Amino acid sequence: MATRLQNLINQALNQKTATAILPGGQMRAGWISPKNHPATRMFRKLEAYHMLYLVRGQGRVTDAQDHVSDLTAGDKLDRHPQLPHTLERHTDNQWLEFFITLSPALHQSMCELGLLWPNRFLSHVPVSTHLLKACLHFVENMHQPNSPGELASQTALLLNRFQNTAAQSPEHLTTDQLQHAAHLLSDVNQQTIALPQIAQQIGMTYETFRKQFTKHFGKSPQQYRIEHRISQAQHHLLETDISIEQLAEQLGYNDVFCFSRQFKTVCGISPTQYRQQTT
Repeated sequence: MATRLQNLINQALNQKTATAILPGGQMRAGWISPKNHPATRMFRKLEAYHMLYLVRGQGRVTDAQDHVSDLTAGDKLDRHPQLPHTLERHTDNQWLEFFITLSPALHQSMCELGLLWPNRFLSHVPVSTHLLKACLHFVENMHQPNSPGELASQTALLLNRFQNTAAQSPEHLTTDQLQHAAHLLSDVNQQTIALPQIAQQIGMTYETFRKQFTKHFGKSPQQYRIEHRISQAQHHLLETDISIEQLAEQLGYNDVFCFSRQFKTVCGISPTQYRQQTT
């Protein structure tokens, strides 16, 4: 599998960009790699639609609402006309993207057909040999003397393939991921799991997880975990006779001193004082 994928990547690196005229406007398709000298970081507001499908490499994108997302292989950007964003490509000579550009009229037609979603910006389509073959074949066909109608049909088929394979809209996907993270952070049985592990479990890099979580909940993942720990501690101190040592262990603290110090930082008094003043 790895060898076949690498062979297809090698073909992509040597395939020339194609341009064609379709009913409604111009289309281009091809590959952007280090040999094309792509801009490493640039603010963009494109006149035409540009689909970016990352096959290899890493980067980062900032959308119109200043949300920052890391880019890895399989990520797909729908860079719609006049949509402000900033794209960063890591300078490690690994970047390889498949792209399709459509004139504004063609973009509008594809949106009306449901082949592009104006509100979709970032989605994920797993890299596979089948998909890369389809992209290579598509560009090869553009170099052939096909009729505009045939090319329009082939374009629709490829866009539909990307659309149907893409993960759900980023807004819904991100919300589900963050809700799952919040569950893990508040679960008493998950208190020893490190935050980077939680990020990995929900399919985000740690930096993206930290920023998205803070934006969504209004507090960092660490603060969210601390507040839930202390809330649970307060409940047990009031409603049970559990010892403070046992409670600290149950809540995932390394020792009772760490627990007492954090409790006092949040509540202003020690766990013992909290229990005593309410009895």
